[in-house]
Amino acid sequence: MKEECGLFGVYNKEKNSYQDVVDGLGLLQHRGQDSCGISFLNNNDIITHNHLGLVKDNFKDKYKHKHKHKQGIGHVRYCTSGRSKNITQIQPLLSSHPQLGEYSIAHNGNLPSIKNEYDTKYIINVINELLNLSWSDVLKHVIDTIPSVYCLLILTKEGIYVLRDRFGIRPLVIGKHNQDYCVSSESSALHRFSIFKHVAPGSLYVINDKGPELLYIYKQSSCNICSFEYIYFLNHKSIVDDLSVTEVRKQLGEALAAHEALAAHEALA
Repeated sequence: MKEECGLFGVYNKEKNSYQDVVDGLGLLQHRGQDSCGISFLNNNDIITHNHLGLVKDNFKDKYKHKHKHKQGIGHVRYCTSGRSKNITQIQPLLSSHPQLGEYSIAHNGNLPSIKNEYDTKYIINVINELLNLSWSDVLKHVIDTIPSVYCLLILTKEGIYVLRDRFGIRPLVIGKHNQDYCVSSESSALHRFSIFKHVAPGSLYVINDKGPELLYIYKQSSCNICSFEYIYFLNHKSIVDDLSVTEVRKQLGEALAAHEALAAHEALA
């Protein structure tokens, strides 16, 4: 069974972020094996490298000493929309807002209502059409008006914006090590980081030199995480919204066994 996508981003105060992003993506490889990509802010320019295949085959040491960067985002993809072999659709995707400038976006989720368009491209088009607003206001509008399944990492010159849709269908967690921060689809991929905060449904954060800052939370948000995350997708070591995946699976197994026992008893009665 194919899985969902994985996101990993890093904002380091001093240390180069390349290895942290690569290590995080490698630990999220179970969430997507079609393609992988990374974007870094390098001397005020965003550098993006996208490849078909696995993280270990594309990013081991290839770009390690090529760029100096404190912040970056990465993506491993299982194709939910578009074609898996189309390299132009491998994320992160680079774009430019008419007023806010260049940015890179990575997306975990899928917009089933988007029938004739690659769903991440749809989000980019929504962003780029919103004028005379700050990044914060643009992304608040995204949360308020796109009621679907998505977690987003957006790399900008201001920092990394972190967004989880208001239904909380996909997981997202922020990690911390001293003054360095990361954000990941799963806590099992935090490697040198520890859990700092689970991103609540409908939340918008920015991570920069000041650390993570909550900019907005949708008032009517609710946590409706996809059941297949706990059954199939999540690493058993992960903790999602303060719940242990191992413990949840154990309780689901016990509930299923009790249900089957009751059904068998009723069949014999």
